[in-house]
Amino acid sequence: MKKYQVKIMIKNSKPPIWRRCIIPAGISFSKLSEILDTVMGWEENQDNEFEFYHRKQYISDYERNGRKGETISACDTIIDSYMEQEEWFTYTYKLDEQVQHRVTIEDIVEDDEEGAYVIKFKGNCPVKDGEEKEYDMAVVNQALKDSFILTQEEEKVEEQLHQVMEQLFSQMEEEEEKEVNRSYENDFIYQNRMNTRMMAQNLQHSVMKEKKIYPNDLCPCGSGKKYKYCCK
Repeated sequence: MKKYQVKIMIKNSKPPIWRRCIIPAGISFSKLSEILDTVMGWEENQDNEFEFYHRKQYISDYERNGRKGETISACDTIIDSYMEQEEWFTYTYKLDEQVQHRVTIEDIVEDDEEGAYVIKFKGNCPVKDGEEKEYDMAVVNQALKDSFILTQEEEKVEEQLHQVMEQLFSQMEEEEEKEVNRSYENDFIYQNRMNTRMMAQNLQHSVMKEKKIYPNDLCPCGSGKKYKYCCK
């Protein structure tokens, strides 16, 4: 399966702090954000953004003022065209803290291993107050694997839910169509009855014109009532 080899480096870090990893193709930028946070050792965070300087584009699910360019939804945008046409981009973790990374797209590779994983790194995870958290590549890769499995399960559930909803909508449409047909049938029956009644009344008036009917005579409509109490 197609994947991308990238190198993520924290800008202006001395000594340099970076990770080289393999990332699957066909994912959204929202998913890429989750992967990069895990790869770097950050806590997962929502207010992140990608900046493609040469395109003058920002990709994020977080709104903020001051962006000098077009902003595109991260959850609705697939990474492939960007990863295959650009050489690098900036990834900002926690917009309020402005932790910026330069992400270099090194290669497009074919790989049978599922999900994303780190292949090399340098430097521990920086945390607040200048402290460091030891970086454990095995733990990070296990977290990436667990996340990939969970995502697959969520996608299966979502697909099953989608199929169930499609079936329900199909059944609803069938019932609505049947109801419309029944309504047409009822209208047709009603119209036929009205036409029959009108024909009977016209026939009655024709008979009355041909034959003199007196008020006390039986009504020609066949009701059994006197004409003066019925159709007069």
